[in-house]
Amino acid sequence: MLAAFFAPSAVLAVENTPRISGEIAFEVQDDWNYAAEDRSNLNNNLFATVEPSITFQVAPQWSVFAHAVLEPVGSAAKFENRTFEDTGLYLEDFYAEYAGARLGAKAGKLNPGFGIAWDKTPGVHGTDLAEDYEISERMGLVGD
Repeated sequence: MLAAFFAPSAVLAVENTPRISGEIAFEVQDDWNYAAEDRSNLNNNLFATVEPSITFQVAPQWSVFAHAVLEPVGSAAKFENRTFEDTGLYLEDFYAEYAGARLGAKAGKLNPGFGIAWDKTPGVHGTDLAEDYEISERMGLVGD
């Protein structure tokens, strides 16, 4: 009975069934302007960024993916101290994907893979130019 349970055919049957997987990334950040020449710029903004994502594997080659972002909207006003306030949730990615052996496609709201400089360029101002050509949150169809 154990040999039948651990046989490759039993494993393949489990892999072909629909399944759900996901992850949640989060960070807590405190932007505190404690010293400034212009005293009206002094403020403290404590906030969290939470990014849950979920994948629903419909069939071996078909899946649906969703990625949401919970983060602060707007910036803190002069002399304002915010603690986990003014947060908003939006859906950054939501698409269906086909991943075959020689062909793949995604359709829906997605971030097309075009460039990586905004993540890789060194320096404080290294991303300024690169973010101008970043394509994100677009409705589309991409393939490989």
